[in-house]
Amino acid sequence: MVLGFILYEAFDIVYNLSSLVFGGGKYFYRWYYGIDEAIERGNEKEIEMLMKRIEILEKNLLLKDKEN
Repeated sequence: MVLGFILYEAFDIVYNLSSLVFGGGKYFYRWYYGIDEAIERGNEKEIEMLMKRIEILEKNLLLKDKEN
């Protein structure tokens, strides 16, 4: 019974410490590289707008290539 309690507490401490280390590492990575949560989630309207902009620029580029 004592062994079970010791193992349970050891597992609990390891789990919580690893969770803290992982969370801290994740925060540091995002802070260091400047990753914003809004970009991570992906603003769908902004992505659609950028895709349309890319299509327009590609069409303009193709038209200019045909002229030359």
